[in-house]
Amino acid sequence: MTRAIRLEVDVPGTPEEVWATVATGAGISSWFVPSTVEEREGGAIGMHFGEGMDETATVTAWEPPRRFAYDTGAGTDRALGYEWLIEPADEGAVRVALVNSGFGEGPDWDRDYEGMAGGWPLFLENLRLVRTHFPGQACASVPVSTSVAGTPAEAFAAVLGALGTDPPAPGEELSLPALGVAGRAERVAPSTVTLVVERPAPGIAFIAAEGSGSPSFVSLYGYFFGPEADAVAEQAGARWRAWLAEEFPPSG
Repeated sequence: MTRAIRLEVDVPGTPEEVWATVATGAGISSWFVPSTVEEREGGAIGMHFGEGMDETATVTAWEPPRRFAYDTGAGTDRALGYEWLIEPADEGAVRVALVNSGFGEGPDWDRDYEGMAGGWPLFLENLRLVRTHFPGQACASVPVSTSVAGTPAEAFAAVLGALGTDPPAPGEELSLPALGVAGRAERVAPSTVTLVVERPAPGIAFIAAEGSGSPSFVSLYGYFFGPEADAVAEQAGARWRAWLAEEFPPSG
């Protein structure tokens, strides 16, 4: 027996538009991580989670605009399945369901399950924000991450402290000069904050701390839109990596 995570989110658009956002490389890159997809059953998927953290997957179902599925870790003892289902919801909206399956039993699997169960809602909310504010627009995304001492709550507080701010209230305007980011807090949850940003370019940025102990895994993600998005993402990634290295140098 295996466990599965099942989540749903309603997003604006037609099934065809939302399919392009959740099942193509350009679409996935606009709300998850930089990705490539061979758009066919049996096709290869590449996902870039940060420096030195690449993952590959294989498309197991390609049924536009209704069902898209892929597996990671095929042939290993850490294989997981991901199934995306798209169906009409209210007028002008589509319901996207995710089933992340294959979790076994034991402490290692428990950590994987808890991490995925905590992380997917953040990205599904990001999907909703992209479909709401930047539907169909080309995106350049950048993930930057490092380890920070402490539990996720402690690491998150340490990062915000280094940025000179407290957790914002939803809807509050927030400026983070050290990162060159300014915008409005859209989602605030334990150890995460998501901003709809105006600077350095229109887009979405979030800070998240994850893990089950110490140290924690802290990520800065940026999704930028507009004609200068590629250059902005490259510059932001370099700036964020330098800031994290200075404020939270690797131990040892």
